[in-house]
Amino acid sequence: MKKLSDFDFDSLLFETSMCYGLCPSMELKIISNGDFLFKGLAYTDKQGSYKGKLSQQLVDLINGKIGLLNFEKYDSAYFADHTDGQSRSLIIYHKGIREYLHVYGHQEEPIEVNVVFHYLKEIYKWTELQRLDSELIFEEIEKTYRKPPPPPPQKTIY
Repeated sequence: MKKLSDFDFDSLLFETSMCYGLCPSMELKIISNGDFLFKGLAYTDKQGSYKGKLSQQLVDLINGKIGLLNFEKYDSAYFADHTDGQSRSLIIYHKGIREYLHVYGHQEEPIEVNVVFHYLKEIYKWTELQRLDSELIFEEIEKTYRKPPPPPPQKTIY
C-alpha cells in the first residue's frame, strides 16, 4: 500500500477495552520524541503504569503506519454486529489537527486501521519500560456509538 503523506504525529493516545474473552486492555500515550507512557489494565504482559522511550526506528514505524491512513475517507467509528468484542480508540494530534477513530469489534473497520491498531497494541513489548510508583491518568477518550437506524417509511392512509 502506498503511503498517503509524509506524516509526523505530535502525540497519540490509544486505548483498548476488555471484552468477553482475553482481549488485552490498555491505555498508552506516545509523544513524537519517543516518550512512551503505558498502563496495562488486563491481559497484558505488564500490568500497572510504566514509562519508557521508543527508539527512533519505532517512532518512524508508527509514523509510516499512520501515514497509510486516510482520515478524510473514514467514519469516526466502526461497529461489529456482535456484542462481545473489544473497543479500540485512537486520537492522533498532528500539525494542530486532531484525528479520532473508534472501533468496536473487528468486522467493519478498514484493514489498514486494523493493522495500525495491532502495532499499537503490541508496541509496549518492544521497548524497555520502567514501572511507575503512581498510577497514570490519561486524557479521557470519548466513546462514539452506533447511530440508530432510520425510522421505517410512513404509509399514508387516504
